[in-house]
Amino acid sequence: MASSKKPRKARRPSFLTMGREVVNLKVGSEEQVYSVHQDLLAYHSEYFRALFKGSFREAQEKASALPDTDCRTFEIFMDWLYSGQFPWEGSEDDNLPHVPTSGRDNTREVSEKVEDGDDTKDDEDGNAERKALDNAREGVAQYTLDLFIMADRYNIPRLRHDALSHFFIFFAQDAQRTLSQSSVTKAFLFLPESSPMRTLICDLFCARIQKTNILEDARSALPVDFMFDALKGVQNIMKQSGTSFLVRPHNKHRLCVYHHHEAGDADVCEYKEIPGTIYGPPDYPRKKGRHSGWG
Repeated sequence: MASSKKPRKARRPSFLTMGREVVNLKVGSEEQVYSVHQDLLAYHSEYFRALFKGSFREAQEKASALPDTDCRTFEIFMDWLYSGQFPWEGSEDDNLPHVPTSGRDNTREVSEKVEDGDDTKDDEDGNAERKALDNAREGVAQYTLDLFIMADRYNIPRLRHDALSHFFIFFAQDAQRTLSQSSVTKAFLFLPESSPMRTLICDLFCARIQKTNILEDARSALPVDFMFDALKGVQNIMKQSGTSFLVRPHNKHRLCVYHHHEAGDADVCEYKEIPGTIYGPPDYPRKKGRHSGWG
C-alpha cells in the first residue's frame, strides 16, 4: 500500500550546512560579476541546480551569464536569497531607501536634507519628499514584477511566490494605485499566457479601469493579448455585478487566488490572511505584521 504522506521538503541550507563552493554570475549587459553560494542557489532553483551540478560546461567553470537581468534586480534577489525577505519589508512611508527607480537614492537625499537643518519645510521640500516616496513605492511595484520575471525565467518557485505576493500587496494597500503601461507591456512580453502574474495584471486593470490613464497615454502601444484579456475581464465583471463596477466580488480576487499551491499548502500559506483585494484595502483596519509595514 502506497504511503499517503507527502514527501518531506529539503531544508533550506544554512550558513553552517551549505558548502563553501561559490559560483560567479555575470549579470546584465555590463556583465557585473556576483559570487553566490552554489548550494543556496541550487536549493531555490532547479535551473541553476541542473546548470551547476549537472554535466554542463558551467558545472566545471562555476560561472554563467544572466544577460537579461539588470543589476539592481539581481541585488534585490541576492538580498532575498540570503535573508529570506525583500529589503523593503517592514518599512514605513518615511523609510523606503532601498528601492529607488533609478541609480540615485532620492529618499535618502530628502531625509539627509531635513537632518542637515533645513527647517523651512516649504511646499517645494514637501513636494520633493512626496515625489521621492512615490518613486520608492513605484520601485517596489517595478522590482517585484522584474523579480517575478526573473523567477519565471530561472525556475525559482519561492521567489515567484513572494514577488507576486508583494506585487499584489502593493496594489491592495491603496485603491488609487494603477498599473503603468511599462508594467503591462513587460508582463505580456516576457511571461507565458498561463502566468498568474498576467492574470493578476489583467484583473487589476479591469478592477481599476475607471482610475487608469494608460489607455490615453499608450493607445496602440499596449499588447493586443492584454487588450483582448482585459475586454473579457470587463465583460465578466459586468456580468457578475449587473453592469456596475461598484459591486466587488471580494472572495474571488484575494491574494491566494493567484498562487500555485501544492495540495494542502493553501491552508498554511503565510499570505493567506493578507487583507484587501485587487480593488483595494478592506473596510476594516489592517493588521500589523510582516507584510503590512508600509503603504
